[in-house]
Amino acid sequence: MTIEQDFFAKKRPDFHKLTQYGFKHENNHYHLQRKFSHNDFSFTLDITPPNSIKGRVIDNATNEEYLPLRATHCGSFASKVKKAYLDCLGEIADHCFITKPFYSDQANRLAEKIASKFGDQPDFVFKRFPDYAVFREPESRKWYALIMRIPRTRLADKNSSSSNPKIEVVDLRIDPVDRAKLLQKPGIYPGYHLNKQNWLTLTLDDTLPDKLIVRLLTASRASLISPSQ
Repeated sequence: MTIEQDFFAKKRPDFHKLTQYGFKHENNHYHLQRKFSHNDFSFTLDITPPNSIKGRVIDNATNEEYLPLRATHCGSFASKVKKAYLDCLGEIADHCFITKPFYSDQANRLAEKIASKFGDQPDFVFKRFPDYAVFREPESRKWYALIMRIPRTRLADKNSSSSNPKIEVVDLRIDPVDRAKLLQKPGIYPGYHLNKQNWLTLTLDDTLPDKLIVRLLTASRASLISPSQ
């Protein structure tokens, strides 16, 4: 993942605000070039809908791309340049981007549907796993969904040591009677984090349609509501 991809991972561009900020709209993408760090460096940022973001940092003394700031371990000077560049990206984010709770578009769409349908908001309760969020049934306060970001390989093998690429998934409650049938669908796996008989894990990479996931989320939530409610 590049610096830009990492920085904007939970942000989505407001294309109208991009042009207001100074981005040039040409050939189906938005382009910005600015100097920074006392004009010693320049950066270019290219955004292609829906959310492809590429950036370059140029050393103005040589007119060549300044690659040291992209090293895993930057030296002192490169770290200062990187911080200045990130400050520039932060200003652009503040003016032109909308911050989302999750990484994937499908996870964000589902969060919006849950909020619209039930008024429930994601609860980021895990200090060790700040990207994990639970949705609770308000009366019982029990979870009916858990959204996580995990290495894709661990869906098939929990002991996998690979950490990339990562994928967002949702764990939700199911009726054990439906388990075998649901597991036949691509994108549905045994519960990753919770009881495998009562929970399933669904990938949030658009393998499954929103309509199906919302139906299962609704059933998961309903299973926690007492008859008197």
